[in-house]
Amino acid sequence: MCGFEAKAQQLVQRFSVHVGGTITVGAWDGLHVVCVAGTGPGPQCRPGGILPGHATALGKLLMAGLPRESTHDIVERFGLPQITAETVDQITVFDRQLEVTRSTGVAYEHSEYVPGYACLATGAYHRSDLVAAVSVAAPEERFAVRREEFAAAARGIARMLTAPAGATP
Repeated sequence: MCGFEAKAQQLVQRFSVHVGGTITVGAWDGLHVVCVAGTGPGPQCRPGGILPGHATALGKLLMAGLPRESTHDIVERFGLPQITAETVDQITVFDRQLEVTRSTGVAYEHSEYVPGYACLATGAYHRSDLVAAVSVAAPEERFAVRREEFAAAARGIARMLTAPAGATP
């Protein structure tokens, strides 16, 4: 396991108990989200696992970091397959979600990948380059009540993940 992956796994394990949700770190492989680290209750993304870009908060955050032409090429080639009844399958809706993500720095999904679960993700940056995304997922009811707390946790983990060794984030 490389230094980034080890640090990511250490952080998600450390914070998942305090956050009370599933924490996942993922990176973009050009077509999918590749899970780098994950732990916590509920649906998990094991290291090395693959998640769809269009139906997960991690994927939406990472795809929002791509040029618009690239996201359209991916959608044209592979579509927006329906995973659950809530999965966004219209390009106009997906484009709006990416625009909101670009402007706010946070991506959301509600029951699009796992029924009954909501998730948010934010980016982990090295200098100005998006290198990964950090997500927190929980059952919809808990997510609705703790959304801001989950967002703060994801942002904090993202900062710690990309902070230089020995630096205080």
